[in-house]
Parts: sequence; C-alpha cells; structure tokens
Amino acid sequence: MTAEQGERGVSSLPRPCTSIGSRKHAPSLATLRKYADACGQRLVIRFEPKQERVV
Repeated sequence: MTAEQGERGVSSLPRPCTSIGSRKHAPSLATLRKYADACGQRLVIRFEPKQERVV
C-alpha cells in the first residue's frame, strides 16, 4: 500500500469490475478515467479489427 492509498483508504475505491460486468450500469468515460487514475494507470480505448472465425 502506498502512502497515497493510505490517505484515502482502500475501501474508498470503487469496485469497477462489479459495475462494468452489470448490464444495468455502464460507467461513463469520466468514471473509467477516475478508476484508471486511482489505480495509477491510464485509460486506453481503441478499435481493432475483428478476427476471422474459423469454422
């Protein structure tokens, strides 16, 4: 745990996996940016081509 995490407490961080997996709620880009920032990460969103399915 870093000093910064100790100041705000681990319990104050949201649980993004719970809300992202729910079809009832889709977090906004601003919320995803906050999640990434809280984890010391950056948010990257990109489009990639679909892979061809082999039948």
